[in-house]
Amino acid sequence: MGSVTDSDGFAGSNTRDRQRAPGLTARSGPPTVGVNRPPGRPIGETAMSAAATSATVSVVIAVHQGEATLARAVASLVAQTRPDWEAILVSDDGVDYRAVLAGQGIVDPRVVEVSTGRIGAGCTRARNVGLAAVRGGFVTRLDADDTFAPDRLERLVPIAEARGAALDGVEMIDDDGGRPLWTAFPPDTPPGDYGAEALGRRNSPFIPLVARALAPPWFEDVDISEDVLFLFALEERLGGPLPVIPDPLYRYHVRAGSMCHGDDGAARADASYRALDEALAAGVHPGIGPAAAARARAVFAAKRQFNRRFAEAVAAGRTTNFQAFCAETARAEV
Repeated sequence: MGSVTDSDGFAGSNTRDRQRAPGLTARSGPPTVGVNRPPGRPIGETAMSAAATSATVSVVIAVHQGEATLARAVASLVAQTRPDWEAILVSDDGVDYRAVLAGQGIVDPRVVEVSTGRIGAGCTRARNVGLAAVRGGFVTRLDADDTFAPDRLERLVPIAEARGAALDGVEMIDDDGGRPLWTAFPPDTPPGDYGAEALGRRNSPFIPLVARALAPPWFEDVDISEDVLFLFALEERLGGPLPVIPDPLYRYHVRAGSMCHGDDGAARADASYRALDEALAAGVHPGIGPAAAARARAVFAAKRQFNRRFAEAVAAGRTTNFQAFCAETARAEV
């Protein structure tokens, strides 16, 4: 697994078709002995460089066991047509990932590194540590096994400067052969404004670029669909819908072998959605008011229904892969 992620590939979230490292959850227990750096403190030889502090965009990359994929992710930043970025690597396993990158031929002063101070603190905790360290006026995230299209920042930043946030489409890519699986929006979809509910009903993750002053924290008690809750909290802060470029500028690399291939994967996803619904009903997520919580609950009800359809398709032998099922469903609904 390349990135720290609580996501494993179920209906319409940042859940992904990947192998979860053993024991990696959003709450994975106390720090392991020997990992004693305070959260947020630079590791390795990392000081916040002049290049990083002059960045317009901070890109938070949470990393756990990311040696095999991180260089590809960072290379997609180096290839950006807009160069005024910093990458904040958040090590969640005690590894000095700047040293890893140097060993793979990537040395860039725009890449800095901090630590959660733990092993397996989870993706949402790691992202919040990264969020606290950003120097740019805008922030987005990149999972350590995903990539950006070369013009992603160039196209999103002007919109975020005008509107406070910007969102793009996502392309799901089979990591075993680079084959495109499907995209979050059909081809030729025009740009427009989308509310969190409309976005949440799509079976895709969404990764906004947000003005730092408006960026909500990640909810650290959530282990599935955390990106959907983030969108609802962001919509509350923006006071309206999000401007969207439907073009797939974020490349989401899908691996086989995730929880969704297990016999009880769908059941675990259903239990997680049920827990989210109960938490929203109880109002435990600050930043999401009652009206937004009601809309979010409707989204998770729809996700549970879609997840049941996936489970039925698996039981009938029609599919074994969640992303393939999403692609087949999208084609059938066109």
